[in-house]
Amino acid sequence: MVHAFESWANWAHELKLSQLRVKQAVKKLDRFCMYCALEKWSRFVDAMQSDRAVLHKVILRMQRVHVSQCFDTWWLNVDYLKQVRRKLQRCLVRIMHRCLVYAFEKWLSFVDEQRDLRYSVRIADAQWKKCVASKYFSK
Repeated sequence: MVHAFESWANWAHELKLSQLRVKQAVKKLDRFCMYCALEKWSRFVDAMQSDRAVLHKVILRMQRVHVSQCFDTWWLNVDYLKQVRRKLQRCLVRIMHRCLVYAFEKWLSFVDEQRDLRYSVRIADAQWKKCVASKYFSK
């Protein structure tokens, strides 16, 4: 009887250790996945900022070219510049919106994958516990 209790106590201790290891592995995986998502988001933001800087340079060049012309020609082109600016702003808004939607959808799919992964780990852990328990009780 003492041997059976000691065996059970050892098994319970090993089970707790393995549960702790699984929890630590899941936490580590969560942190890594969040790091990857944030890294992708950071790269996306950097790309958007560089795109915005390029568009800003284009706008500045267009303005400089037109300002350097004589006043009469500039006055005739004021409406044209407003139209171009509106078009570029609309284009920039569309690009930013499209990229933001894309990044958000990727983030949502990542979150769903992580949720599915955590669920799979929980199921595997439960099955493993059942297997280990049945192994000790079948002896």
